[in-house]
Parts: sequence; C-alpha cells; structure tokens
Amino acid sequence: MYIRPKTRKRQNTYEQKLYAVNEVREKKRHKQDVALELEIHINSLPIWLKQFREHGPEGLLSHYEKPDLMEHTEELNRLKTVEKKYN
Repeated sequence: MYIRPKTRKRQNTYEQKLYAVNEVREKKRHKQDVALELEIHINSLPIWLKQFREHGPEGLLSHYEKPDLMEHTEELNRLKTVEKKYN
C-alpha cells in the first residue's frame, strides 16, 4: 500500500488572495481559470470570496498578519529569544 508522504500546506500570501478575488469579482473570470493560473485548489476561491464579502480586504489576512496579533507575535518571539539565552 502506498502512503503519500506528508507535505507542508502552502500558505498563500495576502497579495495572491486579493489578486484572485479581484480577478473573479471585477474581471468576471471563471474561478477554475484563476485557480489553474495561480496553481491553487479550486475550493480555496469560494472561501476567499466569502471572507472578502463579509470582512472586506482585511478578511483575506491570515491570523498571523492581523495587526492586533502582530504585537503579540513580536512579544512572543522576544520571549522565546530570552528563553533560549537562559536554557
């Protein structure tokens, strides 16, 4: 039996998501054409379109990119650096 090795999930950037959403919404391109062009799964586009409809462009940001979490992420990285120094 063949077991496919685990691969890391490819993270799409905010710019890629925004481009894809704009191609579908403004240029009226078919979702499948945009997905093929960007080499993304066809099921990603409806999710991004829904996030864009509900929250605007900010809805396409990953939870790591959201401004309120950026401060916490920076502090966490600082604390990890301090911890490494003493371990």
